[in-house]
Amino acid sequence: IFCYVLADGKIEKREIETGISDEEFIQVLSGVKEGDKVVTNVTGTIEEGMPATEMKKDAMMGTDAEEAEEKEEAEE
Repeated sequence: IFCYVLADGKIEKREIETGISDEEFIQVLSGVKEGDKVVTNVTGTIEEGMPATEMKKDAMMGTDAEEAEEKEEAEE
């Protein structure tokens, strides 16, 4: 099993070892570490070595991201 990680502005393929999982989550035992930027929400073809840039959370969520985040914080 593998995943893609953004490293130095390029896509890097990483072999990972997985543990327990359910319908929503998979435990990753090795292959990535805290702080690695795992690629998600891919809308096209992705290949190792291709250039990529990180999308900020608000860019992925749309223009109302700030309002949603503030609402979430207020509810806590």
